[in-house]
Amino acid sequence: MHVTSAQIGVARANQLPQFTLSADFGAEAIPLPDNSVDIVMMFKSLHHVPGALLGDAMREIRAILRN
Repeated sequence: MHVTSAQIGVARANQLPQFTLSADFGAEAIPLPDNSVDIVMMFKSLHHVPGALLGDAMREIRAILRN
């Protein structure tokens, strides 16, 4: 399932639970504030991150997770 940024905006405007199923950005540059989510789940996607950016992706995932 692919959810567009516009659909996420509608969900947020209607105060639906804040979660993202899929979005148009890479794991190495997640457009969420640091320390803002309780869980990150990636299904059949991390292997698409280029090897040179894998460290950046892991740091980005860690940065958005709440402490």
